[in-house]
Amino acid sequence: MIVVVVLGILAALVVPSLTNATTMARENTLKEDVRFMRSQIVAYQVDHIGTAPGYPGGNRSAVPTEAVFLSQMLTFSNPYGATNATASSSYPLGPYLRRMPDNPISGLDTITTLANGAAFPNMGDDSTGWVYQAATGKFAPNNDGNDSAGTAFIDY
Repeated sequence: MIVVVVLGILAALVVPSLTNATTMARENTLKEDVRFMRSQIVAYQVDHIGTAPGYPGGNRSAVPTEAVFLSQMLTFSNPYGATNATASSSYPLGPYLRRMPDNPISGLDTITTLANGAAFPNMGDDSTGWVYQAATGKFAPNNDGNDSAGTAFIDY
């Protein structure tokens, strides 16, 4: 009986620390995914005459979309943003990602792509995994709330 009580007390002490470690691991993974995505967006811009991914055909006056962003990041492209599934002399650039990463907090890999001139949100809304603004190149997790240190996820 004493052994069972001691094991129960030990379990009560260990389980919360394991939960906290899992939360911190997800938050650190999220930070790393955001850092990596931002670096790949910049790499795309450098290769594509200063145009961020998401603009159809590299036309900065067009409305950026999630589908175009994914196509440009996941396939081969030319310097003007046209894409192709296979590399060739006409499509020598990319791909910049193997796949779009899942947001480790929400599990979503979808992106809210903001139109030119749209305000970047102050808070995430959990409707998609990520939020992206091609006009500024800003990329952030679309999570509502704060991490364990009190920082808003959108501010990562």
